[in-house]
Amino acid sequence: MQVEALLERIGVGPTHVWMIIALSLVEIINGYKIVMSKLLSYTVSLISPHLKEEWALQEEVKHIPLAFYCGIILGSLLAGSIANLSGRKFTLFFGQVLQVIGSFSMVHSTNFITFLLTLILGGIGFGITLIMANTLLSEQMPQKYRGKSLLFI
Repeated sequence: MQVEALLERIGVGPTHVWMIIALSLVEIINGYKIVMSKLLSYTVSLISPHLKEEWALQEEVKHIPLAFYCGIILGSLLAGSIANLSGRKFTLFFGQVLQVIGSFSMVHSTNFITFLLTLILGGIGFGITLIMANTLLSEQMPQKYRGKSLLFI
């Protein structure tokens, strides 16, 4: 029997509801990160004089938002390969862990290079979770409810 037929026969149960709730929380965090990345561009313009003075920078400050977006692209490209090797749930968890590590280490960075690398690390985690949340849910839901559940998150 094919997987699609099994999913249709099983239907939606409590596990699916918990999965929708958990993945909705992941997407809320992702939405927060998107808003914060937009604010990052604005914030950099406000704090750039302080960063230039603190870390003796010239024009390197303008690369801060770019580093995060490069991390997102890299994470999105790596997400499928990592998921094929280690599974969808592990990859989603791994992406969340990278986001947390990147965020906490970014706050404690002592130089500009460390700051950029941790920003890229957080972006990689964000790119992974951005892809994996929808993929994981769409693979686990019966076809009849797939569109509704993806619309919900």
